[in-house]
Amino acid sequence: MQVTAFVSALQAESAPEQRAAVFAGMGLLFAVGQAIGLLLGGLADSGVPLLVLLQVQGCVYVVAGAVGLFSRRRATAVSRL
Repeated sequence: MQVTAFVSALQAESAPEQRAAVFAGMGLLFAVGQAIGLLLGGLADSGVPLLVLLQVQGCVYVVAGAVGLFSRRRATAVSRL
């Protein structure tokens, strides 16, 4: 859902003649990020047990959810002022 909102914001804020370049850049960033993640995951798996990596991954999801929840509450509180 967040990716959809991000894409909608990019589409709304980019000029029509630059829209193709903006979306190509976004696709490139996603692909590079995925490649870096795969490399880091492969390197981490060689030195750390897989179960530990999965536990860290779960903790990262929980922290990311908490950050998103609290930033949303803060943004809502600021907009009410």
